[in-house]
Amino acid sequence: MQLRLRTSKKSVYVTLSVLLVYWFLLKKRRYTETFQVTIDSVEPKTAWEYIADFSNQMKLNPTMEEFEIVYEKGNYALWEYSVTYKEHFAKIPFFHNDNTAIFRVTPEIRKGHYEPYRIDSEHHTCILFYCLQTDAEITFEAGKDRQTTVMQERVTYECPPLLSPVCKLELKTQKKLIYEKILAVDMNMPF
Repeated sequence: MQLRLRTSKKSVYVTLSVLLVYWFLLKKRRYTETFQVTIDSVEPKTAWEYIADFSNQMKLNPTMEEFEIVYEKGNYALWEYSVTYKEHFAKIPFFHNDNTAIFRVTPEIRKGHYEPYRIDSEHHTCILFYCLQTDAEITFEAGKDRQTTVMQERVTYECPPLLSPVCKLELKTQKKLIYEKILAVDMNMPF
């Protein structure tokens, strides 16, 4: 009788341990971060076209190592493309992840003209066998002075609760590096 009770307690502890590991390490939770940068002397359409051209991501994102366009289709009203890319972590450069993303590049019509310009994307990121989903929306609008472009980005990403501070730090570090390069590049030059 006592042996059964011990086995029962042990199985309860094992089950609870497995559930805790699952909850903190494997269960995914969604987080959202918003970023904004003002780009001087660039029209929204120019910034939108530059950022939407994925080949420029190699110049803007120092963590990106390689990419391949899988397909592209559409026209000015809706341009869609899929890309696979490999990158390393900004804070832990020896860790790599493989990504597949779909980008939808659209201008919105307001008051008879196109604005804001949008890039919506869905990213499927895999680290070894563990995959996470990230969704991003980027808009480009003229600043109040009409001499600048305000770029706003909203990123919703999945991360295990225990690793959420690491995920947030990685996202913010990567975005900081990218925005520094965006502000330094001359988007008015022909690409």
